[in-house]
Amino acid sequence: MCNPCDLLSEDEFNDIFDVVRRKCSIGIDSIVTEEVVEADSGDTSADASNGKGTIRKKIHPEALPHFRAEFLSKRYRWHKETEAMILARLPFEEQIKRPYFHVKPLEAEQLKNWRLYLDFEIAEGDETRITVLFERCLIACALYDQFWTKYGRWMRKQRGSDAARSVYRRARQHIPGNVRLALAYSAFEESLGMTSRSNKTQDDSMLSPAKDLFLLGVILAQVTQVSNLLGHMGIFPRFF
Repeated sequence: MCNPCDLLSEDEFNDIFDVVRRKCSIGIDSIVTEEVVEADSGDTSADASNGKGTIRKKIHPEALPHFRAEFLSKRYRWHKETEAMILARLPFEEQIKRPYFHVKPLEAEQLKNWRLYLDFEIAEGDETRITVLFERCLIACALYDQFWTKYGRWMRKQRGSDAARSVYRRARQHIPGNVRLALAYSAFEESLGMTSRSNKTQDDSMLSPAKDLFLLGVILAQVTQVSNLLGHMGIFPRFF
């Protein structure tokens, strides 16, 4: 049978040892001992080359079944946790019909699925998984500013303004003429007190080939804000 000492990291071995020692009637010093194993002719370790053999940990026969039981129990728990994680994400994964980039617009249901999937992962709180999912999403949804700005807001909260700025700059490379993205990026820089960068963002957008559309979008956005504000105040009806 395989020696558990050969399969466990030092930290995991110590964790299991703390459990096993409470279940054994033998003395704690007798649970794990060390023995010298004669060096094989093909062993190239330092001890073997000096003719000293190899020192290995040996587990007492009474403790060995407990070690194995804890080893298997831990891995069974990991298996069940992994299975639960897969089942929780499976409905979202099954709804992804186009994981690659294409200029053809995505269906509304596809966009909704990506939003819900991202919200789910953000609620779960695993930063690595969230980052990976955002990057996956932005392959298929590279032309949709809502996902770039969502990524930028999350990145700013988790990793700071420099990381968020990197996201916004990447977004501007993919959709340089997008009005909402330009305004979001400009507002981001302005919130940090970087008014020069904020102004430059809008200036660059007005110099782009889509400057007319950009200016029209800015005007409509400002009119909408004013109209909604006056509508809430009861001074002017809301038209947008």
